[in-house]
Amino acid sequence: MGFLRLLALLAALLVLSDRSAAQGDELERAGIREVFIELPSGTTLEYFRIDAPPGVDGAPSPLPIGVARWISGPDPEVGFKWRTELEVSYFAEGTRVLQIERVGPEERELVFRELRDRSGRTVTLRMNKAGEAESSVAFGGDILRRSYEVGTGAALPLSIVEVARRGEPIHGPIPIFEPLSNGFEELTVAVSKEDGHRRLTLRRSGLLVGDYEFDEQGLAAFSWQRGGPRATRIDSEAFARMQRNARPLDAAATGNED
Repeated sequence: MGFLRLLALLAALLVLSDRSAAQGDELERAGIREVFIELPSGTTLEYFRIDAPPGVDGAPSPLPIGVARWISGPDPEVGFKWRTELEVSYFAEGTRVLQIERVGPEERELVFRELRDRSGRTVTLRMNKAGEAESSVAFGGDILRRSYEVGTGAALPLSIVEVARRGEPIHGPIPIFEPLSNGFEELTVAVSKEDGHRRLTLRRSGLLVGDYEFDEQGLAAFSWQRGGPRATRIDSEAFARMQRNARPLDAAATGNED
């Protein structure tokens, strides 16, 4: 299977004006334009269906509201050791999100792309091992830049899930970058065991903002808030089938069925 061929498509969809030429340079440096023909050895590829929370009667949603694909493994580029990617597609909204994180001994990088009909934004972050970071948000031809000094314990949101997957010790308040707010949030991180399976939880002032469950095969399910949409692992055939069904679901939701 091709490795993120969709990156080429996303790059093609990015229309740059003269004012946003710097944005294109940042995306290219961050790896958004890279396309790999094959998955590097040691890479994990997982598929998920995303379901809406149960209705008021407790009945589950009959159809998924989206799908997700999680890829993690060695990074072939010199200077980086590990690369984690999450692609999420929401059917009815026509929204696609792509998040890429790269971790190395000297530097960490994040690229977050949100694509909507006639709109979107790109968030990039670069952080050195001392915890000094710079981010940019590109939208509508404008670029907003910020600088941070968060210390050596700061983390990236997908990468911390991979730390828990590997069974490495992790706990306590940790500054974690949040692309949607373009800033670091101090989250309480905890790993527990339930029925022999590991569970990673992230909380902000006691409020659950990340819940990841692992089983013998890897990441089994995750959600970003209590009572919100939940992603559950599926096989590649189910993933492909749900993607094929996305177009009629979109048409039915918008009333544009032919």
